[in-house]
Amino acid sequence: PRIGILWDTFHANIEEKDSAAALKHVLPYLRHFHASENDRGTPGSGQVDWDRILPVLKESGYNGWVTIE
Repeated sequence: PRIGILWDTFHANIEEKDSAAALKHVLPYLRHFHASENDRGTPGSGQVDWDRILPVLKESGYNGWVTIE
């Protein structure tokens, strides 16, 4: 119970073919969420697909930290 996933949108954008699907897969283990763009910029200013990622986070009931890195 003390170990979980930190989801980082910067790295997911690089590593995952479908970030929203990958996020759904790890939701039971999600403990922290880093919001950042593909260039570490302000969320919404780059290529991260927020229209697909944020609904996954909201629908999951996640109520932990969301930080901008």
